[in-house]
Amino acid sequence: MTEPGPGGKAAPHRGIDVLHGTVAQYLDPANPDLLDRWAIVADWVKAQADAGLSPHGKATVTPVGPQIRGLDAAGHNFEGVNFASQDCLGLGSHPRVVAAAMAAAQSSGVHAGGPAGLMGLSTRSIALEQRIARFLRCADATLFPGGGGAGQAVLRALLRPGDHLVLDAAAPASWHEAGRAAMASLHAVPPDAAAVAGTLAAIRGRAHDAGILLMIEALTSSGSTSPDLTALCDLARRWRATFLVDVSQDLGALGPTGGGVIEEQGLPGEIDIVTGGFAMVFAGNGGFVAGRHPALKTALRLGAGAQGGGCALSPVLTASVHAAITIVDSIEGQDRRQRLMANVLALRGALAAQGFVPGGRPGPMVPLALGDAATARRMTAAMLARGGIVNLVEGPGGWHWPLMVMADHSAEDIARMPALAAMARAALHEADLGSTAQTP
Repeated sequence: MTEPGPGGKAAPHRGIDVLHGTVAQYLDPANPDLLDRWAIVADWVKAQADAGLSPHGKATVTPVGPQIRGLDAAGHNFEGVNFASQDCLGLGSHPRVVAAAMAAAQSSGVHAGGPAGLMGLSTRSIALEQRIARFLRCADATLFPGGGGAGQAVLRALLRPGDHLVLDAAAPASWHEAGRAAMASLHAVPPDAAAVAGTLAAIRGRAHDAGILLMIEALTSSGSTSPDLTALCDLARRWRATFLVDVSQDLGALGPTGGGVIEEQGLPGEIDIVTGGFAMVFAGNGGFVAGRHPALKTALRLGAGAQGGGCALSPVLTASVHAAITIVDSIEGQDRRQRLMANVLALRGALAAQGFVPGGRPGPMVPLALGDAATARRMTAAMLARGGIVNLVEGPGGWHWPLMVMADHSAEDIARMPALAAMARAALHEADLGSTAQTP
């Protein structure tokens, strides 16, 4: 039986390792029963929850905000300062956003009634698409019911066998999966100009007329880093590649007017395709694809599949996102971005003062590396027990907390998080010393 983290209790589950185990370790792909092959994985997940070591499955009780209450994976109550939710400008409970949603529900109901490619399209969704296009200085925009589905729809609509997809090796797994599903040749490279230039030159050297899609995050979801988009844009034009930039992490939160990294680097209206989601800033599900080419919407409507299946964004969601964009693109939005960045810089400084090393560039997500799986899981359990609400993810760089900063976090909230992290680290150290002292 494995030692649990601070505050956790032991869970005797057939020798399952709740500290170091992984899905791949317990998944049984040789089992011909497609469901039963996941049985031991399910046991492992339950063992983690019973031991207070599961980083997943938290459910909120209160609205998203700087302070939050909820239930953990085992159904136990927790509460504390919230650095785990995507709502960096605090628009999820903004009075004007809530009022817009309520008015839409009363006037239009809560259901879109069908796919966007059929009867799910409405005057509200058309207006939101036009608003997004203006905000991004693009010719047009198309809504999607899922943020991640927007980028996948582009791959499905545009790529064919014989085409090439060049993307960041550390990009979300869904991008790699969608690229393979499109049956295009996949090239995973670091998102720097030298690596991309070499890859594009090699592709053109042997496939003069092939389609090439260069797909990059403006602000990476794993490490909060930004590539040189200007250099990449120039390379795409030189080698006749279509350039796609995803702005899910930065649009609305960065840039003088909320235009994100694209605005910071002086490229509004210059990117071929811009994709993004609404969750980080715009208080909603769903996402969009915007671009410069007049045929892009036709390709997405007829060639992406997602527009002809599922259901379009509801009137409530389109109204609330539209209201959120209006706030972002206003004096109030500038004030909220300034407050957000002040909190980001204060948190990064306070973490450094406690001996932690926050990664990436200043942005709404502050990545904090934690080391190996056992350390990360125990630290996360210790944080939750002390009132520090964080998420634990395993990215290309290892186990880390993506600390989600909000404009509405108080100075006390910002100071409390690094102090709690230091307490959690000390608790692990003391537990390890005690364990060593008891070893014969």
